Amino acid sequence: MTVPRDIARVLDASGLVQRWVWEDRLESTQDLARGLAAREGAGIAVLADAQTQGRGRMGRRWVSPPGLGLWLSLALFPQRPPEEWPLVTSLAALAIRDALARLAGLRCAVRWPNDLLCRGRKIAGVLAEMGPGEGLTLGVGLNVGQTERDFPEALRGTATSVRLEAGGAIPRGRVLGAFLEAMEIQLRAFEAAGPAVAQAALREASIYLGRRVRVAWEPETEGSPEVTGRVADIGRLGELILDGGQAVLSGSVVWSDPPIDERV
Repeated sequence: MTVPRDIARVLDASGLVQRWVWEDRLESTQDLARGLAAREGAGIAVLADAQTQGRGRMGRRWVSPPGLGLWLSLALFPQRPPEEWPLVTSLAALAIRDALARLAGLRCAVRWPNDLLCRGRKIAGVLAEMGPGEGLTLGVGLNVGQTERDFPEALRGTATSVRLEAGGAIPRGRVLGAFLEAMEIQLRAFEAAGPAVAQAALREASIYLGRRVRVAWEPETEGSPEVTGRVADIGRLGELILDGGQAVLSGSVVWSDPPIDERV
């Protein structure tokens, strides 16, 4: 399979992409993009029609079937101090949210730190990784064309797609174009004005603001450190600010009160 023409046109026109690679089948777009970025620098986009070992945060598997989603990684060197780069994860979630709202009228929420939910179901995830000499590699998994039957049984009821939420199919090229346009807007605003530029949007988009949460740093590891509190604010780098002022920059929410449901 060659790259779909609509996807090629979008990549050629994007201000974020200087060179792109398309693979019919790939273990991980993230791994290839990181290797290319270490040799060639920023501006590389890697996309695959299917991934066999797609991953999210903490090594979790991301199901990436052929023809049904956007599985891509972007090599970026944001023009901000590296200590501010963790915000790019949240900027990407906001960009997906903005793109789906404009393209299909979807109302999605950000589940800290890197997921996007529609009606309480996961539609997209973001993975940002940094390494010496390779800048920041932003991985995006966005479910586009799946029906309920296309998801593994274990994910039915917890995962969704643009097709399911919009009530009809939308070409992947249109979704990619809307995301890249929104991501460029988010990134350029961040580079020009700094982290605070996204704070209001993150407050509006967050599903956890005002909820009590329990955050574990390594949720699948027995005895992992945990912290519990009410989310009083979203910080300038996208961190959760708990009542009492404690800032939580990384980890996973393992419990919330009230729980997340389909009204979100």
